[in-house]
Order: sequence, then C-alpha cells, then structure tokens
Amino acid sequence: MKDEWVGRLNSLVGEVAGGARASGWRTRRIAKTLSERRLGTYRVPVLLMEKDTVEVVLNPVARFVPEADGAVDLYVAPGYDDIVARMPG
Repeated sequence: MKDEWVGRLNSLVGEVAGGARASGWRTRRIAKTLSERRLGTYRVPVLLMEKDTVEVVLNPVARFVPEADGAVDLYVAPGYDDIVARMPG
C-alpha cells in the first residue's frame, strides 16, 4: 500500500512538473518524511514551482484521510496564502 501511494505521488508530481515547465515555471523536487500509523515512516516527493516572484508548493500530507485516497496540499509560499487540494477517491 505504501509503494502504491508513493508511486501515485511520483506520477502526480511528474505530471504537474511537466505542465508547470511547459508554462514557463521553474520546478524542483525535494523529498520529505511522512509518518503515519498504518504505513510507518517513509519518504515522499514535494514539488516546488517558481515563476517570477511566485512560489507554489505541491506538498503530500497523508495517505489516510476521510472520503479520499490521500491528501496533497497545494499552496502559494509563504504558508499564510494556503490553498488546499484533495485527491478524490
């Protein structure tokens, strides 16, 4: 289950990065550690996107959330300009 979730995140990050680059955004992948009771501790990709003075982050949150197959935040940096996006189930 963990491998499937991380694979889906890698696919999502790849698709979003490709679209962002095609639109003139600079992109960079980094990794972060998540820890969930059912999956343990594991690494996931985070996508940083930047164009002009705007930085947007695609940040995985958790695999297990109510009524969805996972949660990924999409927000404009700095963090006080949050926009949340959920992966539908």
